[in-house]
Amino acid sequence: MQSPQSPTAFSAPPPSYTLPLGAGQHRLTCLPPGATLQVLQGSVEVATGPLVYGQVLTTRRQALHAGDMLQPDGQEMATWVHLRNMGTAPARVLCTEPATGPSAAAWLRQTWRSIQRWGNALPRRTAGSGLGRTQA
Repeated sequence: MQSPQSPTAFSAPPPSYTLPLGAGQHRLTCLPPGATLQVLQGSVEVATGPLVYGQVLTTRRQALHAGDMLQPDGQEMATWVHLRNMGTAPARVLCTEPATGPSAAAWLRQTWRSIQRWGNALPRRTAGSGLGRTQA
């Protein structure tokens, strides 16, 4: 995960969801590859690192305040994060997952249509067309 960036306007393209944190509450969550975290309200401490026996072995802790965003560093693996509300007021964190590619069924449908279009573009053979015959 990269360092926090300056505050940006709230935007929530799908798929995204909000994680509420009460005062002093903490939460363990798994972020899919490419996901971003944006603090909408309050102050949240984010600890990232490997998960061992249900605990994040902290490699890095960062404090994020309302408007700060934590973006992925290009990892292709899911990342466990420990979120802790540092304040006395409730906090909200927006998790935005990257857009996914087409599903396997959609990909097969698209491939099948491409094959059909390619097949329709080929010249047709008819009974008396003379294809494959030699003239004597």
